[in-house]
Amino acid sequence: MEDLLRRVGFTGRYTGQIVNEIPNYKVESNLPKTSDKIPGKTPKKMENVYSGNEIMGITVMHKSNLVPIRRDNKEAAIDAAQMRRN
Repeated sequence: MEDLLRRVGFTGRYTGQIVNEIPNYKVESNLPKTSDKIPGKTPKKMENVYSGNEIMGITVMHKSNLVPIRRDNKEAAIDAAQMRRN
């Protein structure tokens, strides 16, 4: 242990010297200063609305799994109805 303390420079007493200087964290930059102001409101985003006639309806397959049922596939509607009941 004595050898380790001697290698790292420990003498057993405080010499009054500051070993590590505190670094200067001041940022020197040419960038414009930023502010903490919150910008104003923005216009509301337009909602997506289905306007076609391809989908006949929406069914719940298992737990909260929503599945669209197309008009050209009536078997899928029958299968979904039977799956919920069985």
